[in-house]
Amino acid sequence: MEENISERNGFTRLMCGVALTAMGTAHLSRDSKGLGFALVAAGAMKVAEGIFLYCPLTALINSNVKDAVTSSFDEFMDGESIMKAFNENYQNQGGQSSTSGSSNSGQTATNPS
Repeated sequence: MEENISERNGFTRLMCGVALTAMGTAHLSRDSKGLGFALVAAGAMKVAEGIFLYCPLTALINSNVKDAVTSSFDEFMDGESIMKAFNENYQNQGGQSSTSGSSNSGQTATNPS
């Protein structure tokens, strides 16, 4: 595991995790079991993130963003894909004009007869 959050962020997560765990323990003592367990679980995860300076959600988002930027940049800078798009556009425009030209020449051939 590689650290992906700063020490300040880790300390903040540690303190928030301790607070969430304490609130969850207080809720568990008052017969609020569902909310208490949820707060204790969330607090324990935040404490672990603060100790190890690693957040799985941050790692997931960073990897997805990095992959998206890399693939978009590679596609943008790839000369073959740009030329392919240009050629398709050029052929479509050229195909329309040649089709209309051939139909006009056919009509002019039938008109003089």
